[in-house]
Amino acid sequence: MSRSIDESPTEGSSLEAYLPTLLDRFQRFAGFAFRLVLERDGRRVVLHESLSESDPETGTGASRAELSSGSRIELWHPSDSESGAEFLLDWVSQLVRFDEERAQLAGANLEGERVTAELELARELQAKLLPSLSGFSDLVDVAGRCEPAYEIGGDFYQLARLPGRRIGVMLGDVSSHGISAALIMALTMSAVAILARERESPADVLAGIHRALLRELETTEMYMSVFYGILDPASDTLCYANAGHPFAYRISRGVVERLDALDPPLGMIERDTYSETETRWTAAEDLLLLFTDGLAGDVPGGKDAATRWLTEIARKPEPDAVVRGLFDTSDDEARPDDRTALAIRFRGAASAPT
Repeated sequence: MSRSIDESPTEGSSLEAYLPTLLDRFQRFAGFAFRLVLERDGRRVVLHESLSESDPETGTGASRAELSSGSRIELWHPSDSESGAEFLLDWVSQLVRFDEERAQLAGANLEGERVTAELELARELQAKLLPSLSGFSDLVDVAGRCEPAYEIGGDFYQLARLPGRRIGVMLGDVSSHGISAALIMALTMSAVAILARERESPADVLAGIHRALLRELETTEMYMSVFYGILDPASDTLCYANAGHPFAYRISRGVVERLDALDPPLGMIERDTYSETETRWTAAEDLLLLFTDGLAGDVPGGKDAATRWLTEIARKPEPDAVVRGLFDTSDDEARPDDRTALAIRFRGAASAPT
């Protein structure tokens, strides 16, 4: 439960009602203790406290976010948990902003307009959890697009900078829509932000996510297909783990190679380990393409027809053009599902022959 520092909590703050539960879940799988304080409307409220009472605030890392509304978020955390704390601070900042804008809608005359506006804000919040692709432009050409079938959904992608100019790439698809799927998506992205920097092996990253989210997936009766790969331009390799995700491809000079699933989706069965494999990766030529089933639609003719479809789309090697081609040829009306795609290659890639 949250508690006010300066005075007793006032009634009516939905954020203070549900955010502590989410923060407790985050702390369980993030593996580090933290103290998070929200200051707004003249009140300071502790939303989460798991730091030891003996740890002074000055002995930990401190991060702060000032919001345009005048609210302020303070986060104390161990100094060796910078990556997880950075994601957490950004996530909570977006939630506070959403909560404050939602409160401004409370006085709307028409309930329908208020609900529509709330859902639009939720959609915007979820989009902001996705990584900024421009932040990787010094290393890779990358394009991504995520369109929920409804206001919010369960598709996501994530990128991580790793030592040695390597890039970690993940795309996932939660087996549902709406708020529950969006929560699983947010928790997974926060787990990846931590695990990708702590674990060298893609299989170990998936195992960590599985352990962190198993209870949530079982409770909601959901599962999640996930692909996670590490692109290494120095060794010309792509090492990847694939938990039940059918739409993962390596495209080299127009030739499409499917990167098959190695394990069932996360949440389907209990397991301690996941598999991984390695394939060649020519940084000057190859493109990694990942997308979800909302884009695949009902391709007639099975696997061969799907390969021909992708080969045609991949005639141009630019990630941007490939993602655009996927969305242009997919029928979202015939199959109302979340649609997400991510295409990535290292800079300096040679153009494929036409």
